[in-house]
Amino acid sequence: MSASAAAVYVITNDDLRRSGATTLAEAMRLAPGMQVSRVNGHVWALSARGFADNIYANKLLVLMDGRTLYNPASAGVEWELQNTLFEDIERIEVIRGPGAALWGSNAVNGVINIITKESKDTQGGLVTVTGGNEEHGSASVRYGGRINKALAIRGYAKFENRDDQALANGDDAFDETKSGQAGFRMDWDATRENIFTLQGDAYYGQVGNSGDVVRRADTAFLKYVDDERISGANILGRWTHTFNETSSMQFQAFYDRLVQTDRKADELRDTYDFDFQHNLSVGDRHEIVWGAGYRLVSDFFEKGDFVSYDPAHRVLNTANGFAQDSITLLPEKVKLSLGMKLEFNDLSGFEYQPDLRFTWTPTPWQSVWMSFARAVRTPARLDHDVVANLPAAPPGALGQGAPGVVALLKGDSNFESEKLYSIDAGYRVQPHKKVSIDLAAFYYTYKDIRSLELGAPFNETAPDRTVIPAGVGNQLDARSYGGEAVISGQATEWWRLQAQYSFMRRQYTGNTSSDPATSNGETGRHPRHQAALRSFMNLPHNVELDLTLRFVDELSEIDVPAYLEGDIRVGWRPADRFEFSLVGQNLFDSHHPEWVSEFAVDRTEVQRSVFLKFTMKF
Repeated sequence: MSASAAAVYVITNDDLRRSGATTLAEAMRLAPGMQVSRVNGHVWALSARGFADNIYANKLLVLMDGRTLYNPASAGVEWELQNTLFEDIERIEVIRGPGAALWGSNAVNGVINIITKESKDTQGGLVTVTGGNEEHGSASVRYGGRINKALAIRGYAKFENRDDQALANGDDAFDETKSGQAGFRMDWDATRENIFTLQGDAYYGQVGNSGDVVRRADTAFLKYVDDERISGANILGRWTHTFNETSSMQFQAFYDRLVQTDRKADELRDTYDFDFQHNLSVGDRHEIVWGAGYRLVSDFFEKGDFVSYDPAHRVLNTANGFAQDSITLLPEKVKLSLGMKLEFNDLSGFEYQPDLRFTWTPTPWQSVWMSFARAVRTPARLDHDVVANLPAAPPGALGQGAPGVVALLKGDSNFESEKLYSIDAGYRVQPHKKVSIDLAAFYYTYKDIRSLELGAPFNETAPDRTVIPAGVGNQLDARSYGGEAVISGQATEWWRLQAQYSFMRRQYTGNTSSDPATSNGETGRHPRHQAALRSFMNLPHNVELDLTLRFVDELSEIDVPAYLEGDIRVGWRPADRFEFSLVGQNLFDSHHPEWVSEFAVDRTEVQRSVFLKFTMKF
């Protein structure tokens, strides 16, 4: 029975293998309380407990082996760039609710912590090949070996080719994906006290984009079909030193470069990050972790057809320090955790993020927990510096001879951090050795949420158009509440079942009249109800049959109806080294919508997919 004072769900490597998922974003559907909506062939709107209000969910922090995947320019995660091998992932920890006292700013509604395997656990060779109607073709190869008894290393390469999704009328959406990635990891157990890790990745991708933009120079509504090119690389080093049985420290540093070229705006970004952490046990009652970190982000934006940043270049610095003490009040019964993270960044200045957690374990088979926290989402370049022309109505749409209507969006240099004040609680019970139940509930209050402030329209003659000024502000507050339930059971030795349900409501308060998206007080960009039923069967002759039934409620604001979908996977292992999998996804509809992009008039819909995957180990 887990004694963690948080709503935590762990996705194991075997869960990933049997899910049939082909991307990390898609795999997040395994966790309760996660909103996962496919925007097009390569973009996902993904968040925990709401606020997937655009394609970048700005209140969800994602880490891979301690390296942040959060984009400080757009305030979110570009899931199309995360392409590591599933076979190399040890587990994914999905924390619903704030985790800012340990992980820092932007860990507001949740944290996703992706942890890959050590090199010693991926020895030998691996080849995978996938092909189908949507997964046109992907292949990966990995090999791990040892330099000596203490030093293990692995390397991998991966290529993917995914087909377009569909428009509502069945036409291609021109959002195909071609990408390649390669990387390595090295783990050196230098002594019993010192362990070193060095790992890195490099990638290149070309993805199709289509949408509607407005050129700055005129009133033309440009419907574009274009290829976006993305490339980048990262390298991370970590040193772990054990002083004794009660004390250890870790120092980590990474460098990350991103180069992104598309019609909206070209981006070049370099990130340098340093982090120190010390774990210390004091007596029998105190488990203390403290540390400090520093991050420098340097970026440059080239003007695109309709987006620019002013200034085009910035260097942003962030420094932090944190401490947390987990106190055992009654051995094996009651534990109290107190934490605080202090941070300074160039855009919003000083931030504090406290955390209080309480756990009561009355019996070995049940536990109760509660937490109180304050977390912030710090300003991004998008909030401060963006200048964009957004299409509102093409010429003639409002009457014969009427000029086009354009929204002119500008950032606010005085934009403040968004704040969350949270109450979380949960109950875990194992009424039978083969059945477990995990319940969680939350009530959140948000302050200074990003808003869109509309000004009075005016006409321009060169070019001839009507302009609606729109500014970024902090005029909204909000509150949300809800919860999740997970019931897992082992029906027989060969049959495992799991049921999930989540409920959430959110209502805006404050100056809602200034933002048209919140004029009714409650947004409809998150599903009020979500549910999933999963069945995992180990049949004779090494056959696996895995079934998933999932329901997602409507997104009323963007006119996405509720949908029910089914997935199936049939796996067969004729020998220990070989595995064949036949996977069918979204089987109930030929195509259905899950989201509506801000930049496209034509809605992209997710298609039915069937593919075969072959895995060989050597």
